Amino acid sequence: MFIKTEDKANALQNILAQGLDWGKLDTHKGSVLVEFVSSNPTGPLHVGHGRGAILGMVLSNLLENSGYQVTKEYYVNDAGRQIAILTSSLLLNAYCNDFDADGTYEGEYIHALAQQFKKTQSDNDLTLSFDSLSDDKDERLDQISAHLKNTSPELWNAAREFAVTNILQIIKGELEEFGINHDTWFHESSLGSINKSESDLAKSFIDIENKGHTYKKMVLVGLNQQILQTIKTGLVRENGEPTYYMTDVGYHKNKIDREYDLCINVFGADHHGYIPRLTAAFDVMKNDKQDIEFMLYQLVNLFEDGNKRSMSTRRGEFYSLEDLRKELGPDVIKFFFLEKKSDHTMDFDINLAKEESKNNPYFYSQYAYVRCNSILRKKI
Repeated sequence: MFIKTEDKANALQNILAQGLDWGKLDTHKGSVLVEFVSSNPTGPLHVGHGRGAILGMVLSNLLENSGYQVTKEYYVNDAGRQIAILTSSLLLNAYCNDFDADGTYEGEYIHALAQQFKKTQSDNDLTLSFDSLSDDKDERLDQISAHLKNTSPELWNAAREFAVTNILQIIKGELEEFGINHDTWFHESSLGSINKSESDLAKSFIDIENKGHTYKKMVLVGLNQQILQTIKTGLVRENGEPTYYMTDVGYHKNKIDREYDLCINVFGADHHGYIPRLTAAFDVMKNDKQDIEFMLYQLVNLFEDGNKRSMSTRRGEFYSLEDLRKELGPDVIKFFFLEKKSDHTMDFDINLAKEESKNNPYFYSQYAYVRCNSILRKKI
């Protein structure tokens, strides 16, 4: 069987006429929520976050081109312990720079934010005085946060709001450099208090409890063992405060209430333990036509001159996604991230990505593209 040259030409003309709409389908119906990136607003995005961002963007585009109604969402963890540590870090850097607070966030970005914040608070000052501090680093951090919050609640709230707002602006700006724009930014703080019956957090717990899927064990109230098999997962602490898992459950209850047919979470592989727990809670709360899926991507190891670069946000010693973009450009980074399967750990070699040789797959692809265009021009 042969295809006439005329038919080939007509097919190509049709493709050119449709432009970016060529290949789009209208065979799938339904609404899909794709949650991706969702990095804590405690610092700039690092290279690992970039892999999840690009995968989430491509997945969303594929779903849209298949006919789904897609919402791209970023879950902002603006409540909880990490934000308390961030707030403490900013205040200590601004007012008590000589105070030894091992475990707080460090780095130039914290120092810059602290100085900017201090200029907005010219009438405020802060003095620390402790009777004693725990030798345990985590307990010590919690004591410092509690003291700062109780000493000056207004200054604490202002610092928290300033830090989260400004870091989110940095994150949004960097994602836009890659052409990534989320439709919604859902804030954890909007879930409300578990002690207020009308809050999303309380509704999710009440829903699970009413369906008979809670039990009391030790100091926690958790999902029924039959649901989670051997996984013991607490929802509410003895003091009545929700666990981290409970806030995730509340967030997914909110997704369900927004009536999406499919919820997709794009997670780093280090979050694989969340999958059975979130699936169990989702299955308890959903309606029959709703479903949840997870896309995992492996971590990224960044190398330069044969040395592995750090990506520790807490220590402030990391090579940010912005650093990499300014050195290579967004297209190069997208190519390298999408070249390998997401379930494979990736070693990103900066030197290779800059190399102008056939060893660099991006450069070689660009070279092949230019050569093909040159041949076509000669034929025409």
